[in-house]
Amino acid sequence: MAGMIELWRIEKEIFVSSARTGEGARIAGGRWNSPGLSAIYCGESLALCIVEILVHASTPEERVDPRVRFRLHMPSTAITGLGNNRLPRGWNDPLIHPKTVALGDAWLRSLRSVALRVPSAVVPGAWNYILNPAHPQFKKRVHWAKPLSLKLDPRLIDVASA
Repeated sequence: MAGMIELWRIEKEIFVSSARTGEGARIAGGRWNSPGLSAIYCGESLALCIVEILVHASTPEERVDPRVRFRLHMPSTAITGLGNNRLPRGWNDPLIHPKTVALGDAWLRSLRSVALRVPSAVVPGAWNYILNPAHPQFKKRVHWAKPLSLKLDPRLIDVASA
């Protein structure tokens, strides 16, 4: 797939039917979007997505929820990169920085590209991708494979007992 990139998305199994909508991020907001704006958070690898799940689902009860994984492909030309020089000081702190939210909101509203490449706040040197489901080319440019079950290794569920 020349010119195509592979991305990954992990979703709770109960939300599989809305995985392509960005509804969760629209309701809750995130590091790169305010509540009210739909966005779909993806990672460059399945491993990065799992680490992100472990950080955000911090209790064993949250981690045990059944999940699915999606493999996505999209053309690299549909992606805008956010340069490190545009990141505010403290952008990767555990608390969400209002300036990263403002950067993401501006990008989402601009409809400049289908995806925004941003550095992971959890894994240095790794990249996450924010997809804009409101972009007019979203359905045409983002290809979703069939969801597959994802079972986390039991040692990742309750790390205190591992």
